[in-house]
Amino acid sequence: MGNDVPRFSLVVSISTLEHVGWDEEPKDPDKAAAALAAVDRLGDELLVTIPVDYHRGFEQVFIDGPFDSVVLAVKTSRRGVWERRPLSELSDVRYGHPYALGNGILVGVRRA
Repeated sequence: MGNDVPRFSLVVSISTLEHVGWDEEPKDPDKAAAALAAVDRLGDELLVTIPVDYHRGFEQVFIDGPFDSVVLAVKTSRRGVWERRPLSELSDVRYGHPYALGNGILVGVRRA
C-alpha cells in the first residue's frame, strides 16, 4: 500500500474532533487541529461539527479551517429547537447552560 492516503468523496465527523487531545492525559490542545488537518486530507467534501464551548481553543482553528462555510446553530429550547446565529454570538454560547450538554454547534462544510 505504500504511503498512499485513501481519499474519499465525502468525510463526515459529528462532534468528535474536539475530543482529540482534549480528553486525554496529558492534555494536548493542539491535537484537535492536527486531526482536522488529517480529515481535510481524506475527503473532497467535508461535513464536520463541533459543540461550542467544549474546547474553546479549537473553535477559531475550526472556523479558519478548510471549509467553504461555517455556521453557528444555537439551541433555543429544551425540545431541541435550533436556530442559526451569526458567528459574532459564539462567545455567548455555553456548554451545559442553559440546557444540558451542547447549546451551540459549529457546522463546517466544504463542497467539491
